[in-house]
Amino acid sequence: MQKSGNIHVLPLIFFLFVATRLQRKIRVTLLLLLISIVGLTTQAQVAPTPGAGAAPASGLPGSIQAAPAKGGANQQGGNLNNLPANLQQQLNQRTGQGATNGRQGATNGRTATPGTTQSPTGNDFSQKGDTLDAGASEKEIAEQAVKRAQLREQAERRQKLFGYSLFNDPAMATTFQPNLNIATPRNYIVGPGDELNIQMYGYSVGDFSQKVSPEGYVYITGQSGIGPIFVSGLSVDKAKERLISRMSAKFVGLRNSSYGAQNTFLEVSLGNIRSIRVTVTGDAMRPGTYTMSGLSTVMNAIYQAGGPNDIGSFRKVQLIRNNRVVATLDLYDYLLSGIQHNDLRLQDNDNIRFTTYIQRAEINGAVKRSNIFEMLPGETMERLLFYAGDFTSNAYKSRVQVTRLTDRELKFMDVTVPEFKTFVMQDGDVVNIERLLNRFENKLTIEGAVYRPGEYSLDNNKTLKQLIASAEGLKGDAFTGVLPLAGHAKIWLWKIFPSTWPTLWLALNQTFRFNAKIRSSFHHVSNWLSRQLFR
Repeated sequence: MQKSGNIHVLPLIFFLFVATRLQRKIRVTLLLLLISIVGLTTQAQVAPTPGAGAAPASGLPGSIQAAPAKGGANQQGGNLNNLPANLQQQLNQRTGQGATNGRQGATNGRTATPGTTQSPTGNDFSQKGDTLDAGASEKEIAEQAVKRAQLREQAERRQKLFGYSLFNDPAMATTFQPNLNIATPRNYIVGPGDELNIQMYGYSVGDFSQKVSPEGYVYITGQSGIGPIFVSGLSVDKAKERLISRMSAKFVGLRNSSYGAQNTFLEVSLGNIRSIRVTVTGDAMRPGTYTMSGLSTVMNAIYQAGGPNDIGSFRKVQLIRNNRVVATLDLYDYLLSGIQHNDLRLQDNDNIRFTTYIQRAEINGAVKRSNIFEMLPGETMERLLFYAGDFTSNAYKSRVQVTRLTDRELKFMDVTVPEFKTFVMQDGDVVNIERLLNRFENKLTIEGAVYRPGEYSLDNNKTLKQLIASAEGLKGDAFTGVLPLAGHAKIWLWKIFPSTWPTLWLALNQTFRFNAKIRSSFHHVSNWLSRQLFR
């Protein structure tokens, strides 16, 4: 019976062997044919290189050098192939018009290229860099391109500066205006031009509303015999007390007296609020003198001036009144916590001065805010992480990298967690936060003839028996004689028998595969041939 079984299997083995040989030859032939087709296609796409005297086609970057301006402008202007593509295209259009038109454009002065838009205002440097002067020489165009590239780089650095986008956003300029529809602030200082609503009611009735005179007086009319009352420089409450004090000589009911109890009352409020002039100096984006409402505060003026410029300080903004610093604002308090310390109400002729920053540090990597932050002297790494919103969830928190500027060169430093509170930041420091490694610290994998193949935790499966139990056991056709065990980058074949499963301790990133039993010689041969065909 055994010989007859082998006789029936031999034809099948021979047929599969011949098929394997033919399939390999077919694959080799197809591969050579594919390589030949790709080679012919590549040769067809290669264009011949033009000679030294050949002029490049019009509209290509090489056409800039084909028709240089007289006087050697090309040699003086440098290699124009390094210019952006949009600048080269405009140069090609101008060069194609001929040398006569070029000279006429240079004689008439610099004029805008037809079809281009006007130069934008503000910080739209990308649109500025896309326009060229038609009458400019190639050297001047190259210099303009370099200058505009510097402006774009400066704009990108400003956008990374923490707080810049909030104070210098033109769309938000009208948003941060003082609210005029509020109750009269009792600490508001009255001045010339303010309209006071003075209403008397009770036993005696009268309306004495009027504007404060340029000298700071109000006048009570109606043959009352009360002279001018000086109210400028007083708060609304103090002005009311002074009015009652002066008017009670005529209207005795405004106070308790020997004539009887108080039966007349006076109400003072603001009508139209005067305008004040405030000056912004120092390192501001738009320094100058601003006309603002009398209800404006220091923050309103900062928004109007666009905040600090490239070297201006966010941490030390001074309010100067009568040649004396009356308040100092730290804008980080408002940006990070929303608290407005020393945001006083402005008065006429106040001066807001932006000082120069002392030190800045940049932080990149796995933090919530990757920006350039201004640091006060003595502030540490812990404070910088607070400004950056702390680590992200995938940050490597045990160590941060710091690049520091010394007197001669750069210096690389490692700062660990215990040093965060004591490591003092310096001007020019660049901090980099790395991310976690893309690997697992406790993962096991079981595959093959188990009921639940997949990934499991090493913490709950210390031994192979526990791992098999977590996978709900082996299937009935599982082969348990020799078990392939996959490690990090190698594969070992260990003779692991069921008797050793309870004592076999597992390691990190191991993979176990339980194969099914071989049922017949035909099954074994077909598996071997399949691996040969598709390997």
